[in-house]
Amino acid sequence: MMYAQELEDVVSAAADRPPLDLPVTRNVVVSGRRTSVRMEVVMWRSLMDICDREDLTLNDVCTMVDKVRGDTGLTAALRVLIVAYYRALHSAFMKATMTNRASGQSGLFRAAMASFDEIGPEIE
Repeated sequence: MMYAQELEDVVSAAADRPPLDLPVTRNVVVSGRRTSVRMEVVMWRSLMDICDREDLTLNDVCTMVDKVRGDTGLTAALRVLIVAYYRALHSAFMKATMTNRASGQSGLFRAAMASFDEIGPEIE
């Protein structure tokens, strides 16, 4: 399931290189009903990566989150899922590898900071 390219097609109309904080609205089907979700490009990319990694459709993930979100809005619940997923992934990674603290920053942190190159001057 290749959602990343689909998302790139949606945002490419807005700019050649859309900023990561550009809000994008997408229609999703939750438990058989259509609704819309508005999130930043970086959040959509992250959610699509999770869908690809877990071999689930976007609608499947939205439906699963909808069933457990309680009074929380769907968009907020999806953001929580994204952060919780990557925190769990980070925790598993940290257990499997040792971070080199001599440089003062892990490779993961440097990679995350590099994502800002898409929206502005390089962060040093």
